[in-house]
Amino acid sequence: MNCQKLRCDPLALLVALAAAGAWTCSATAPPPEAIKPHLGGGRHSLAIVGVRNASDDSKADFWAGSLYWLLNDALRQVGALRLVPRHYSVADMDARQARVMGQEIEARRVAWGSYSRSNGGWRVIFHVENVATGHVSKDLAAHSRDWLDVRDQLATEILQELDITPAASEQRGMRRRCTGSEAALESMSRALFLSARDPVAAETYARQALGVDPRCAEAHTLLAASLWSPAR
Repeated sequence: MNCQKLRCDPLALLVALAAAGAWTCSATAPPPEAIKPHLGGGRHSLAIVGVRNASDDSKADFWAGSLYWLLNDALRQVGALRLVPRHYSVADMDARQARVMGQEIEARRVAWGSYSRSNGGWRVIFHVENVATGHVSKDLAAHSRDWLDVRDQLATEILQELDITPAASEQRGMRRRCTGSEAALESMSRALFLSARDPVAAETYARQALGVDPRCAEAHTLLAASLWSPAR
């Protein structure tokens, strides 16, 4: 593990620690050079290549990183699936662009999607594409006020699309929650979003998360990452 890279990238730090079993809920997929991918023995490899804020509210951009984080954490619990880590795009994306990305990283499947506000909650629509054939799934949709519920719905639908049935123990791992507080999750998400560009603000949000949920390991890690940031 390259500690200097982890100091510069709290996303990589969160994922690396989660992969080592330090806690149940990790971060978004890190830069490919930062950690090794989850090498499940499965027949499918998947990369989440895009998450876009499709709402009219640019202030909701920070949720893209959280959705990426939460989905990767849930899906990495499944041994039949190999996750291919990569940077993700927040721009609008079509099937052709997603397929090209999958070919570049040699993933058998790619997933991408967007989120928007709907009926007091969040509506998220994802697609999964077979890189070899170009076949694109139907809309995989989730709706909830709770982002962890959105994660659970989407992860289940993605696995169904891949024809993967997780074991009972894997299902329990997929549904574990890093925090029981929506406020703590939002503060962590904001800290994650700001970590590279404004570590002082990221520190403030990480401390807010800890004020709500002092036992949340991810919030402690985001706080440490903001304090260590070379950008300070």
